[in-house]
Amino acid sequence: MNKRHYIYVILIISSLFLIGCDTQKDAEKRKAEAKETQEQLANFFKPDEEKLTLLAIKYKTDPQIVSNIVDSYLSSHDFMHNILKEMFDNNDNDNKLEKNTSKSTKPTIIETIHNLSVKHKIAEDVLVSIIIDYQIWTAAESGADG
Repeated sequence: MNKRHYIYVILIISSLFLIGCDTQKDAEKRKAEAKETQEQLANFFKPDEEKLTLLAIKYKTDPQIVSNIVDSYLSSHDFMHNILKEMFDNNDNDNKLEKNTSKSTKPTIIETIHNLSVKHKIAEDVLVSIIIDYQIWTAAESGADG
């Protein structure tokens, strides 16, 4: 091989290296942007702390308990909440496969209410009122915004 061939080989290898670096940088940038979008969506669909606190005062209970109730209920029975949670919880295919195969049947609304009532030691009718108030309040705000 003469000098010219070495120069061509070095140029080709350097070009490939630079392309690889750009691709890696682009992938990292896309990953960072996806994570930021994910966090924004998660915060958007996260139960509103002010609403939870006011409902806790109304129903004479702890705001954290109200937060747990609303989040547990939405996680079990709200379509958009479930889709977003599934998107965020399953970042890689192996994890998706593992979670999908370990899923049990989804509880009914009655079972969810009963389980939350027992867990948080709150009467079922009060628990349902908290959930309904939260949903009505959220829907009213969505209607006013749109």
